[in-house]
This record gives sequence, structure tokens and C-alpha cells, in this order.
Amino acid sequence: MKVSSRTLIKVVAGLAFVALVVLVCSLVTCNAPIGGMVGTANKESAYLSFADGEPTSLDPQCILENYTVPLNVFDRLIEVEERDGEAVLVPSLAESWKRSADGLTYSFALRDGVTYSNGAALTSSDVKYSFERLLIHPESRHADLVSDILGATELMEGKTTELKGFHVVDDLHFSITLAHP
Repeated sequence: MKVSSRTLIKVVAGLAFVALVVLVCSLVTCNAPIGGMVGTANKESAYLSFADGEPTSLDPQCILENYTVPLNVFDRLIEVEERDGEAVLVPSLAESWKRSADGLTYSFALRDGVTYSNGAALTSSDVKYSFERLLIHPESRHADLVSDILGATELMEGKTTELKGFHVVDDLHFSITLAHP
């Protein structure tokens, strides 16, 4: 069975996005103000600005504006790099992944030794939490990125408390099953 390019793009984008969330969920909440100084420059100097104004949040699930900030701060499961004019998926927090023959299930292996700033290890359960939070958080802006996962609609509608299509195998392995190819 062939997987549509739309579905594949959504899955990859969702996975990349969720990795941002995994690293920030316990530290930042939606609408939490962040402080900081605003830089100024005189005519003889220059500085690089990658955000227009002060972000209202660094929670990648709740931010639409200034999205370059979390993109430059947090790692993702998979990165997209340009090589010879082509977009190529490369490992980041996930060291490997594979797609089932029917195109419905994606299995991932997390890189061993990845830790949060408090020293706790990144686990498959953390990734699952992030996917579920992305679907149910009232201020989530990106649930559509993972809405093709089996059980996503039921979770968003409050009919279940767990994302059926996300299976934790062990601390470093998990799989995601789509509702359709």
C-alpha cells in the first residue's frame, strides 16, 4: 500500500515538532511570559535579530509567532536537511526509524543518553506524553500535525484518555500507527 506524500509530510513534521515539546513541556507553560533584554545598536554596529518582538511563550505547542525561537533552541526527533537541492531526513533525538510495508506504522529508536537539563533521561513515554498533550492542550496550535494518528480524533474529543496509535515498546523504542495511509 502506498503512503500519500501529504500524510508522510504531516507525520514527519509532527515528529519534528513533538521533539521540541518533549524538551520543554515540564519547564515552560503556555502564556508564560519570558524576560530578557531588547538589544539596540548604533549606526556603527550591527546585530542579528531572528524574532520580531518578545515571544509570549517558548512552548512550541502553543506558539505561532516567533517560531524561529524554539526551532533554534530545542532538538527534534528528526531533522530535515538540504542536500544537493533535496530535502533529506536525518537523525536527531531519534537515531533510527522505519516504516511498515503497509505505510501505517512508523517505529522509532531514541538516541540513548539524551537527558533533560535536570539530568532525567528522555524516554518513549515522554514522547507519548508530548503527542497526547499536543492533541488535548486547550492552547495547542499544531494538533493538525499529528491528527492522522490512530485515535487522535477520539482523544481530542475527550472520548478516550490515551492515544491509541502510540505504542511505547520500552524506554528507547516506540511506534506510531496512522489511521489511514
